[in-house]
Amino acid sequence: MIVDIVAWLASLSLAVFLLWTARRRGGAFVAKAAIASIVLGMALVIGVGVVLRRLEIRPSDDVVQIAMQLLMTLLVIAMLNIMNILFHGLVEMQIAFHQRFNVANLHRFPVRFVIAHRQRLKRVATILWCFAAALMLYGVWFDMRTSHTV
Repeated sequence: MIVDIVAWLASLSLAVFLLWTARRRGGAFVAKAAIASIVLGMALVIGVGVVLRRLEIRPSDDVVQIAMQLLMTLLVIAMLNIMNILFHGLVEMQIAFHQRFNVANLHRFPVRFVIAHRQRLKRVATILWCFAAALMLYGVWFDMRTSHTV
């Protein structure tokens, strides 16, 4: 139980750190790194499984479960970072569209609000992604064990 709590807190702090610092590193870099981590993480798990099968080694259920929890943690963090970058990009694209093609209505409520509060909107979205990370990683580290019991 203590190991699960420490793992959940460590993975959550990593997710929050990456979500908050993603824009400083550039959206394209974060998206590429997230996609690469998803592909490499899955390839690593498959590769280890193939090697263990060829060597006729059967790992214990706890080892398999921890490996799956680590892979799911990697997937959750990567996917949330992609969604965060996409949301930030969508806000900027919406503002650029209205500034280019809708100049006559920039003073109206929804457009003016988005332009005036773009940083707050991005910050609120990032906070929501952090809460989503906490909930998903809680499920990964605490509720995966119940799926194996009958």
